[in-house]
Amino acid sequence: MDKKGFMRTLEVAIAAVITFIFVIYLIPDINPKNQDNSIELMASLKNNPDFLSCASDKDTECVKSIIRSNLPNKYDFTLLISTDPKKSVEDLPEVQVYVDSIFLSGSENVVVKIYYWVR
Repeated sequence: MDKKGFMRTLEVAIAAVITFIFVIYLIPDINPKNQDNSIELMASLKNNPDFLSCASDKDTECVKSIIRSNLPNKYDFTLLISTDPKKSVEDLPEVQVYVDSIFLSGSENVVVKIYYWVR
């Protein structure tokens, strides 16, 4: 048996184990806080009769004012009211964007999508 080759193999194995331990335990988490800034905005709006009425009428300004009163100041948003559920907003900022949506059925089906993000 080649003792020199065995020692080199053992040396590489020990180096691999030490490197693995270093990577797992000593390097801090890359995303330390992992903050989730989503706020489930639609959960509070879906029971609001004013919001539902404005959304059914496709009154964008009315819906925006209700959203502003329910959305914390640290957020900015874009609104989309459409009859096409596949439609989406373009030109969103290059940050993490959250979206809440609701589908309203009646004489005409309406989809309300609220895209919001931390300013």
